[in-house]
Amino acid sequence: EGIDGALYGTTIRGGAFGHGTLFRLDPSGALEVVHSFEASVDGSSPETEMVQGSDGALYGVTPARGAFGAGTLFKLDTSGHFSLLHSFEESVDGSAPAAALVRGSDGALYGSTSKGGPSGAGTLFKLDANGSFHLLHGFQASVDGSTPRTRLLRASDGALYGMTPLGGALGGGTIFKLDAG
Repeated sequence: EGIDGALYGTTIRGGAFGHGTLFRLDPSGALEVVHSFEASVDGSSPETEMVQGSDGALYGVTPARGAFGAGTLFKLDTSGHFSLLHSFEESVDGSAPAAALVRGSDGALYGSTSKGGPSGAGTLFKLDANGSFHLLHGFQASVDGSTPRTRLLRASDGALYGMTPLGGALGGGTIFKLDAG
């Protein structure tokens, strides 16, 4: 994804603190480290692609560390400024966001955590256009699944669809729908 004609990406290791980087590759091929993740401050090991929000900024997640040790949600604005938006707290709003965010038809960004939340089986969350974080759903393993790890998909009906590899009535996982916006 790019915000200024350049390509942006992440590394899961390296950088000034050894916990990964956010880099920029300009059209001429010059590589620049834009941000080095400092584990206990803004997360560690970003492993999914970033997604461009309706404001043009890039958004991503780290599956580990941050203020509560459960991962983070971050933003790189169109001027190249990095911001930590949310630190996940395992028992409150989940931990280990393992899949990239997706933009809903309402312009908000949606994602999941693969662990934690009120029942410990993962969560669904929303980051609205003004940057506010909202917990949307806490999975209950035997009821509606556990451990969502794949990116949500936006369908032509505007809803988001996803799956869990575990849990549900028969224990083999679930497919779910989230009305987004």
